[in-house]
Amino acid sequence: MNGIGAPAGESGCEDAADRAAPQFRRALPQGASNVLFAKHALAACIKAGLGLQGLPDGDPIPPQPALPPGAVQEIGAALARAGALGPIG
Repeated sequence: MNGIGAPAGESGCEDAADRAAPQFRRALPQGASNVLFAKHALAACIKAGLGLQGLPDGDPIPPQPALPPGAVQEIGAALARAGALGPIG
């Protein structure tokens, strides 16, 4: 099972989000990541954050929702405040 209760490997989007979520949470202060994840889908936040760091990963795979307009800028601002807008690695 992956971190969201689906069989491991069933959805590449979910698996990638499970692997990236801890790094995303470490990059942002606890309150900032909680607010973003409460407003927007986790997978979409992770994918947007990766894209902003030079690792574009496309939109979430349905049924995961895409980000609403303006959300990428909101995530980018949070990452910039946390000093996390450089390449990962």
